[in-house]
Formats: sequence, C-alpha cells, structure tokens
Amino acid sequence: MLIKCPACYQKIGPYDRSCPCGWSISESMAPPSHNCGWPDCTGAAATSVMAAGKRVNLCMTHYAEYHRRQANAGAKAKGLNTPEACREWLKQNKLRPMKFLT
Repeated sequence: MLIKCPACYQKIGPYDRSCPCGWSISESMAPPSHNCGWPDCTGAAATSVMAAGKRVNLCMTHYAEYHRRQANAGAKAKGLNTPEACREWLKQNKLRPMKFLT
C-alpha cells in the first residue's frame, strides 16, 4: 500500500522514512509548533477546526469543549433542553447517540 507525502502529496512507500521533496518522518514526529487558540490556553495544539470562517488550532481538551458547545447549540436550536429530549429526538430520527471516550 502506498501513502502520500504530507508535504508534496507524492506517493511514497509505507516504510519510506523520507520523500524526494525533502520531507522526512522526523518532521512529522516533531512536537506541535502551534499553541491552542482558545483564550488563556497555553497548551500545544493537536488539531484544528473551522470556526467563524477561519481555521483555529486547538488542544484536545478545547477540541472536545468546542464540539460540546456546538452540540448544545444545535440541541437548543431544535428546542431540546434535556438529555432525555435529545435521546428521544435521535430515536425518532432513527439515529444513534455518539459514544465518547472519557
């Protein structure tokens, strides 16, 4: 199975440690170079999301918080004020609740 280089998107072998463009596996294992974009957080960013039309880097704690707030806002817009109401709405729409690791 071939994979793509994260720098130039050329196909490279799954066991290759570098690409002809100059990218190497050591670059991808380097610690994150961005800080979390959440106010007053100095943690290292682990992922990013699109918020208000721009990309925001977030640590895993604030990534979960961002999605929790998005879910609560969506439930509130539907008039769902309790977890039971949310579960009932999911059941009526033949959807299953997501399970999160905590």
